[in-house]
Amino acid sequence: MKTFIIILIVAVTLLGITGVVFAKKNGGFCHNPNGKMDWIVDRMSKRLELDETQRVNLETLRDQLLTIRDSFRKDREQHQAAIGEMLAAPQLDRALAESMLTEKQQRFSEHGQSLINAFADFSDSLHPEQREKLAQTLQDFPFRHGPGFGHSRGPM
Repeated sequence: MKTFIIILIVAVTLLGITGVVFAKKNGGFCHNPNGKMDWIVDRMSKRLELDETQRVNLETLRDQLLTIRDSFRKDREQHQAAIGEMLAAPQLDRALAESMLTEKQQRFSEHGQSLINAFADFSDSLHPEQREKLAQTLQDFPFRHGPGFGHSRGPM
């Protein structure tokens, strides 16, 4: 009996190590934003028991969020370089800083309406019980970053 338990422990340990190595080799669990968003869409679809139309609306919202993310990440290095140059100068160029802020605000405004519309379409397609469950899920979701992000005991 002891031999069987030892063999079982070794087998489970090797299986676990193999799974970790495989996950690391393939980018890890939800390693990229698309993977994370797909995971959230799947979880919310199951949790809210979405029908096909509701799932399509949720996927449209996901696509909109990823488009906005890509739009802002595209110019990130240029903005970081410009901020570095401004900080290296003897005095901060206020006009340049204000123009950068205005540009960011304009981009937020451009994307804001389409994001609101996508979320409204998804939200309006939900039944009252689903909306209540969504509201509770969002309230319980840990909207924080840093150590332990994604490792909470929240609803997702």
